[in-house]
Amino acid sequence: MQAVRLALCVSTEGCGRRRGKAGRQSRQENAGTQSAFIVPMRSRRADDRSRHRKNDILTKKQSWGKERKPINKSWTEAKVGAMRQNPSPFFDLWAACVLRAVFGARPRAAEHSPARQQRGWRIRCCLGAIGVALTLLCLTGPRAEQTTSMHPHSAHTLMDRAEITQLLFRPLHVARNTPPAGAVDIDIQVAAGVTIGCRLHSHATAAPTLIFFHGNGEIIPDYDEVGPMYVREGLNFLVVEYRGYGWSTGAPLTSTLLADSNAVFLALRDWLHAHGYTGALFVMGRSLGSASAIDVAVNHSEAISGLIIESGFAKTLPLAKVLGVDLATMGIAEEETFNNSVKIAQVTKPTFILHGQYDQLIPLWQAETLHAESGAKSKELQIVPGADHNSLIAVAGPLYFQTIRKFVEKAAGIAPDWRERRRQFKAQQAQAAADKTP
Repeated sequence: MQAVRLALCVSTEGCGRRRGKAGRQSRQENAGTQSAFIVPMRSRRADDRSRHRKNDILTKKQSWGKERKPINKSWTEAKVGAMRQNPSPFFDLWAACVLRAVFGARPRAAEHSPARQQRGWRIRCCLGAIGVALTLLCLTGPRAEQTTSMHPHSAHTLMDRAEITQLLFRPLHVARNTPPAGAVDIDIQVAAGVTIGCRLHSHATAAPTLIFFHGNGEIIPDYDEVGPMYVREGLNFLVVEYRGYGWSTGAPLTSTLLADSNAVFLALRDWLHAHGYTGALFVMGRSLGSASAIDVAVNHSEAISGLIIESGFAKTLPLAKVLGVDLATMGIAEEETFNNSVKIAQVTKPTFILHGQYDQLIPLWQAETLHAESGAKSKELQIVPGADHNSLIAVAGPLYFQTIRKFVEKAAGIAPDWRERRRQFKAQQAQAAADKTP
């Protein structure tokens, strides 16, 4: 403490010094006689700032002379796309650039050097250019988005090429067979001269109904043995055909698949109501039918109580590549296909996803993506161990139908209490014992 007091009292020239040019000259004259310890702190800080400023300028000049890195086009395109989809977050940046460029304070010659004035004008010009660019992007973005959303199914016409449809669709045209006991056929006209066949396996008019869209290589008679298993679980099972499949007329096309699915769903809903069916409606899709089920769930969410997907896909391009066609080389983007991963984010009704562990056609990551992207608060993913794309029922057995029934009852709010579940369990035990008795 005494050393500090002595050092401060050695010279009083650093205290109360004169400001301006005269003060700087007097301090320069006395710089050789003063000790470094008693140099005023403000003078040392000023010297440090000037020294650092010079170093920064040298560093900037050296960096300007280096070769610039190439622009990351994918990053730039992603940012521009985000700006066009939602321009409001960029309004602050736009306003700051424009206002700074137009109303920014001009450098005065009495205070700044010509080099600094030139640098200020360059900054103003750059900010003005950025403001103009942001203005153009914000003005053109919503207009482009509006034109692309006017026709949601028009982009699917790009996939109506013969090399694509022959891989996506495997239609088998057969004559109408006799429905099983308790089943009834329903024909729906979706266009002039085009009729879609459907078959309802009925349990009761008050029971929940599953409107089912099958895979690309299946027809209605393939589910004549599966339908009664749903009926045994207390569910109505309604199978929907596609154009050119079974006894349905027309030719299958990607551009008409989703439109037909929505039209058939509305017609079946009216038919069920007209015939006294009052149970909850569920839409279910398997493999290719998952695209129809998801699209119906998005467009008619108020009419259904839940969505069920079996062996469904999230991304169309990887699936098409497995089938043998590379849509990316044809200039078709994921947004121009079924786009299930984006659509399912709009589904808020309870969602149940079933998938085989060893599915090679539609790998498990597709189901995981659908589950992750789903917008439903109540969603469930069930993986069947040891099953592939076409063996879920064979591997899971009765548990397959029981799991679906439990989901339907929970989503529809008709799940039985513990007493009813106990009675059902005893009835199942009695039935199993009767089946084992010779």
